[in-house]
Amino acid sequence: MSLDTGGGGRIGGGEVDDGINAVGLAYVNANLFFILFFIINQKYVKKVVKYILFLAILACLIIVVSSGSRGALIFTAFIVTLKYFSEIKSVLSVFSLFSKSILILIVVVSFYFFVSDYFPVLEQKVNATSKRFESMFAVVQTGSGDESVLEREKMYDSFYDNLDDFIILGKSEYKPYPHNIFMEVITRWGAILGIPFIFFLIKGLFESFKMLFDKKKNHPFYSLFIYCLFYCFLQSLSSLSLEMNRILWLSLGGIYGILLNKKK
Repeated sequence: MSLDTGGGGRIGGGEVDDGINAVGLAYVNANLFFILFFIINQKYVKKVVKYILFLAILACLIIVVSSGSRGALIFTAFIVTLKYFSEIKSVLSVFSLFSKSILILIVVVSFYFFVSDYFPVLEQKVNATSKRFESMFAVVQTGSGDESVLEREKMYDSFYDNLDDFIILGKSEYKPYPHNIFMEVITRWGAILGIPFIFFLIKGLFESFKMLFDKKKNHPFYSLFIYCLFYCFLQSLSSLSLEMNRILWLSLGGIYGILLNKKK
């Protein structure tokens, strides 16, 4: 938590240790969160192990918050909400879900205040993340105030302005990457190969969404691929290059493997 997460390099990219990429840090811990989140929801896991897993999940969330990555927080919360929403069967289950959510929120907030007394840097990181959200809202209201959002807008403008250079066959060694998976696919491979690839990705997402709401026909293990795929895809809409987002490809391959296995 004491490391500077404002650097622009990738994790393992040869940069010094105090320049860890904030999005990469959040990406790794968010995916680890979903792995732990999947395990803790399995009935065969003993209560003692669940307590340990819960602490590990809190640790992952603390790191994601301390990274200052807004997308990681928003997308993680969205997928967890989607997961529980897919399990709603009656009014009673809605009440049960609401009660559990309030209880978990109280525990998380209490844990934060307890830990922040021993680690003052955590409070600094949370305040920094809060300010980043404020700056994002400022962009919506005034059109200025957040450098990262404005920088992405410049990249998107550059994509459209130079579309004629790569729209057919793509472009090699492009820099910087467009910070959007659809734009990067078209930039790298052009429309001829890029559009079929985008269709392949969207079909995998659609099939994953159907699996999430079809618990009777699917093995519980499938949900782990679904969580990671949804998160990595949403994150790829604003960050993460094609090379860095490896869990997206792992999860997408897992989903297509499940679909092929069902046809046998």
